[in-house]
Amino acid sequence: MLSESRTKVYPPGPYPPHGVERDGEVDLGIRMRDQLLRSEVISGGVRQVLADRLNNIARAGRLSMAPSLVDALLDTWPLAAVVDDARDRWVAGPDGEALLILSRAMHVVGMALGWPETIDRRWPMPDVDWIEREAGEGPFDVVIRGRADGAPATATVLNTFVALKEPLDTPPVRSVQGDEIVDMLDELLSSVASGEYAAIRFESPVPWDELSQAALATLEESNPKQRLFRRFGLAGLLVDDTPEHFDDLLGTPKIHKATLRPQTRCSGLVLPRLSENGQVTTVGAVAWEAAIKPVLVHPLAIQLLQLLDGEHTRADLLDADDRFTPEILDHLLTQLQEIGAI
Repeated sequence: MLSESRTKVYPPGPYPPHGVERDGEVDLGIRMRDQLLRSEVISGGVRQVLADRLNNIARAGRLSMAPSLVDALLDTWPLAAVVDDARDRWVAGPDGEALLILSRAMHVVGMALGWPETIDRRWPMPDVDWIEREAGEGPFDVVIRGRADGAPATATVLNTFVALKEPLDTPPVRSVQGDEIVDMLDELLSSVASGEYAAIRFESPVPWDELSQAALATLEESNPKQRLFRRFGLAGLLVDDTPEHFDDLLGTPKIHKATLRPQTRCSGLVLPRLSENGQVTTVGAVAWEAAIKPVLVHPLAIQLLQLLDGEHTRADLLDADDRFTPEILDHLLTQLQEIGAI
């Protein structure tokens, strides 16, 4: 039988939910959203952890892991600029762009925390320590929010029971096995086209053979919601559309006229990477605290950025570092000016 409940602990769920916690309830999905998907968290601890981890794997010679870390680290700059607004928009109601931002932010935060992704790779999966800390001592019930929302696993972690409550009213989804897609394609297409189901959930992976993948492509082409469901779970069924990638939401910086005493307008990083022949090299990157896509540059350009304080003239810069010949300096200054870095 269920324990006497003081608190209803909602599992993290298939998507960051709308709304706020109500009195007497703990909603782990809302807590993840409101505690972790914040500008100060992403620009602070998350950014530092990712940078430290990247340096550690570079020193250990394990740079095969670096590309995803580099992408996540660079994304902390634009994410920090847009995540608070996206969070507020999502609380107010379904918003496709906000969903994409929160999804990318959650994966970046999850990477910093060392949380694995769920099997479907839609969302990171919080660890036991975080769940136990946020849930508190109890006693409590774990309430199911929707199918495959993680309630049974959350109840197991907390050594409690799943409450027999009505789940939230979410769009109907039909569940089938992945290897059934070819034989059932016509039936699946019909059930979605009729409005009986909003999308198809595959309880096992769709095989990689040509017929199965063609059937999956047909299903997604005939029903745009199917692709959104694949990317974001039930949250994808609540929005009309989202951009393909987080980068699609990012613009370019304003280009300023060249001046005699340039000043840096962004952050500069020197990042490790593997060359085509497997050697460890470095690459420079500039990033803005704005919805602007980071840009890769020559590492020497980052050294120059650190000198551009609005006071140094060209003559000062030539004296500051013997690597700056007149030709190299002019080229770097032009490059930095043309990408809006100075």
